[in-house]
Amino acid sequence: MRIRTGLVAAAAASLVLTGCGGGAGSVAAVGNQENIEKAADVYERFNSLEGEERMTQLVEAAEKEGRLSVYSTLTPESAPVVEKAFEAAYDIEVDMPRMSSEDVITKVDTEQAGGNDNGADVLELNGFELTALAGEGHFGEFTGPERDLIVEEGQKDGWTADRLNRFVVARNTQKLPDADWPTRIEDFADPKYRGKLSMEINEVDWFMALRGYYMDQKGMSEQQVTDLFKAIAANSAMVDGHAAQMSQLAAGKYAVAMSTYDYQTAGVAKTGAPLSYEPVVQPIVQRPNGVALMNSAPHPAAAYLFYVWILTDGQQVLREAGLTSALKKDAGAGLADGTEIVSVDVEKLKDEFDTYQDMYAEVTGQK
Repeated sequence: MRIRTGLVAAAAASLVLTGCGGGAGSVAAVGNQENIEKAADVYERFNSLEGEERMTQLVEAAEKEGRLSVYSTLTPESAPVVEKAFEAAYDIEVDMPRMSSEDVITKVDTEQAGGNDNGADVLELNGFELTALAGEGHFGEFTGPERDLIVEEGQKDGWTADRLNRFVVARNTQKLPDADWPTRIEDFADPKYRGKLSMEINEVDWFMALRGYYMDQKGMSEQQVTDLFKAIAANSAMVDGHAAQMSQLAAGKYAVAMSTYDYQTAGVAKTGAPLSYEPVVQPIVQRPNGVALMNSAPHPAAAYLFYVWILTDGQQVLREAGLTSALKKDAGAGLADGTEIVSVDVEKLKDEFDTYQDMYAEVTGQK
């Protein structure tokens, strides 16, 4: 689920900025023209309807199609839960293979270029990749009222957040007791943590968000922020991938992982590993993940219905799977009052990825 240089190059190769609203970009994708025209008509129809009339006709049309294909980066544990919950709610057979971001990008580009008429109906993907794909004109338009239920940072051009990934600092409680657990990320620059920390080698989004936070909200200079991250990195071992980082943390190779997903830490802890991210070290970094309608969806009504469902009833399903809801009413859920949350600007990340990747490589000693 991490951002890789090759993925960035592939996703950005033909980027054109999108227009306004929740719809497709200004570039006409190749795709299957018949599917594209049909899907556009279906999306326009249900965007224009309201209330009970919309839902009655939508469910009827979606169940008549009877199938739904979702390309998703949901975890292997949560994807089946979502799939089964939607199938239980509606008479629709769901195919939701769990893929890497790289695989989704490759399949979408291949299907669009080749005119595949049996491709994805919906993408459920990381915000960075969705932003890139939206710029290529691959998405259909959704203007339903459900978008207004979602936090502002999750209402993007071409897609809408269905969940929020929270980066937290996690520890092995046998290696770092409560007495040595700090309250702030900057505290880990202290030399007393030398050899106890681990950092993920590709955590560019986390770094970009925190760099902006320390400069814009805390008044630190660029040099001060650079020195801060260099000091933290000097105390850290660099690890490739969250899965490897969590495995090594659970085994006690390191005491602290500087940026892990909250649900990932909680999931490993449930297996009996001595892991915790509480009390929460501040600030927390948060990145939107979302859903998008494919402009060439073979089953556009089912795609539209899934979009509506995942932003409403599906939010409870995601919460029960240990993920963070993107609803405004759930903002800050599970966190103490006053917890500082820093959001990843996915548009800025897309536009300036190479710059921040170089910065991160420099402060972590990879360059």
